[in-house]
Amino acid sequence: MSKTPGGWPESQSHSLPSYDDPETLRGKVVLYFVLIILISLVSIVPLALIILGVTF
Repeated sequence: MSKTPGGWPESQSHSLPSYDDPETLRGKVVLYFVLIILISLVSIVPLALIILGVTF
């Protein structure tokens, strides 16, 4: 195993996370999913409060 100047083995320097990496892609999908859920909750709560206020 030849070492690069950074000290990492030669094989690992080529397997840096890229946009095509499934792990990175899955992480981004989960992140966006959580963001969408949070945004929808934030917009639903005031609506629910208004509806509850009107109903009761």
